[in-house]
Amino acid sequence: MTEWWYLHAHIETVDRRRFAVFASFFRMVKGEDEATRAPQYAHSMTWALTDLDGGKYYPDSLVDRDAPRLGLDKLQRGEGTRDPRLRRALEEVLERGNVPFPDHMFEQEPFVHDRKLELDFDGNRLWKRDDGAYVLELFHQYFKHGVELVFTPGKPAIRHGEDGVVRGHDGADMFYYFIPRCEVTGRVTFDGIPRPVERASGWYDHEFGGQRLGQRALVIDPDGTRHAYDELELEPLNEWVSTRTFNRYPSRWRLEVPGADLSLAVDGVFDDQEFVTLISKPAFWEGRCAASGTRAGVEVTGRAYIERSGFLTANSLDDFFREVGKAVRGSVANLLPFEPTYEQVRDLVASEERDHYMDGVDLAQFVKTGVVPVREITDRGGKGWRSYAALACCDVVGGDSRDFVHWLAMPELMHVGSLIVDDVQDGSTVRRGGPTCHTVHGDAIAINAGTSCYFMGQHMLQGTQVSDADKLRLYNLYFEALRAGHAGQAADIRGLDEYMPKAVESGQSDEIEGRLLAVHRLKTAAPAGSLARMGAIVGAGTEAQVEGLGRYFESVGLAFQIVDDVLNLRGFERGLKQCGEDIAHGKVTLPTVKAMSRLPHDDRVWIWETIRSKPQDQAVIDAVIAKLEGCGAIDACAQQAEELIESAWARLQPLVEDSIVKIMLRSFGWYVLQRHY
Repeated sequence: MTEWWYLHAHIETVDRRRFAVFASFFRMVKGEDEATRAPQYAHSMTWALTDLDGGKYYPDSLVDRDAPRLGLDKLQRGEGTRDPRLRRALEEVLERGNVPFPDHMFEQEPFVHDRKLELDFDGNRLWKRDDGAYVLELFHQYFKHGVELVFTPGKPAIRHGEDGVVRGHDGADMFYYFIPRCEVTGRVTFDGIPRPVERASGWYDHEFGGQRLGQRALVIDPDGTRHAYDELELEPLNEWVSTRTFNRYPSRWRLEVPGADLSLAVDGVFDDQEFVTLISKPAFWEGRCAASGTRAGVEVTGRAYIERSGFLTANSLDDFFREVGKAVRGSVANLLPFEPTYEQVRDLVASEERDHYMDGVDLAQFVKTGVVPVREITDRGGKGWRSYAALACCDVVGGDSRDFVHWLAMPELMHVGSLIVDDVQDGSTVRRGGPTCHTVHGDAIAINAGTSCYFMGQHMLQGTQVSDADKLRLYNLYFEALRAGHAGQAADIRGLDEYMPKAVESGQSDEIEGRLLAVHRLKTAAPAGSLARMGAIVGAGTEAQVEGLGRYFESVGLAFQIVDDVLNLRGFERGLKQCGEDIAHGKVTLPTVKAMSRLPHDDRVWIWETIRSKPQDQAVIDAVIAKLEGCGAIDACAQQAEELIESAWARLQPLVEDSIVKIMLRSFGWYVLQRHY
């Protein structure tokens, strides 16, 4: 059984600042005392202050001190996420006796009076005065925001359902009453400054029991008369995508209650009122809204709160990164639209200050040669993990990645630019399940379009959120990644053929393995590490955190490339590349190198001579793959990738607070190891 108390208020302070606040206090039966048979309770609370003028949402969630044990019990019962990597990462946090931020545990045991309404949840208090008013006190230690409010009922309490009873599942009914209008007085503390309330109204409700089912609309007249209607329609009108959880929520609705002749448009005052917490796996939307419409033909307006949960878009990491990929493609499309304005093209080519550079520029030709070749590759997919890495590293050190959501396109364009050029240099024909850029547009346009992507990062790094000193660090990291990538590609073009005869003859592969890993490190690990460091810098991370995250993502990037070598032999999903394509191109990869120290001389000679011949017969390619599998070279590559990630995580783990984002980063390492694309 669960019992909860809920309040919300719409507030204007004496300095004309507009705020809204909601608070929920929860008490749940978690067991019973073996000796007395008395119920034992767990407690939690969620609350958020909305700054309407600043367009900011400040949530706080506190959970029971027994939450780690309760969470482990739930996982053992098979509840929660079904993704084994997320479950494993969450278990690590809970086994350390922690809960993931932004949730945090009560420092003191919550107090609930057994004879009257009096709650104290770590200094967040709710009680009922003798005159019938409700007093709410909240304070957020990190943001230095809070409220001290008195709710004086302006209407009588209204019972929901059937005289207060709302029917639930399997007899788990709920008792629910609410006070739809209260006069609210007191003060709001914002940025540590108390601000007296000029005018405000509020709502109070109290519920206990099980899970409610069904739907019902209650319309309360000014005199408190209650009208109930079972027929209603709440239609979502839009879809907003969170860049933290990548959940998709409506934030605008149309409410129709035909029996009440009521038609309302209900709009969130801004979209981003997502409450991230594992209490609701992993988030819900509860926000301040404005309502307008008609009742009985008369125009009406009002203020509202709407809570919507159950919008978990991604049930697994594969789903999650598909959603990330959609957001990344949208970000790229915003920067490189198929039908750009003059100003958009000008900003891509030059700047407002040098508008004359655009004299004679053909916008349609620019789209055809500068936008379409890039978008044909980006629009096919890709999981966008590099883009997520930059934002996640901002959040995991305590920053707010929502200030840098425009960064989503930058890592993708850096990556796709290199892919387009690499495909020209390697002679590849397939990229992301379709033809490579140069096979469609020719080498010249492909090279120009690919290299142009490198310069798009400047647009992402502009803005006022970052100091000039940090901006210089970002530029240095960005161009360091590009330099490293080009050095790696130069080594890749040169190839490792000159080192193979020695490895074939001696059976010693240490030297050539080092050369090959240097290519992977420069082409993939260095850019990933730079992006992670950039995210941690704008998140105001410590030097240890910046470097720890950079090294972790370098290891992830290196492991990613090693796994890529493995998948090239074992096969990609949806035919994104030809199985054994590297063998057909005569390319030396890590499994081939490792096989040199695992196979007898004759087999080493045969494998190398076969690869050098660039076989196109799939049966021959399959025979080479079978040799590499049989000697354990491919498994050894997979093991090396795992060791890279585990050792890097061991160094990073103590440097960053346990959080939902940290769980994602931990599980992402396993995702790379187990990927199939």
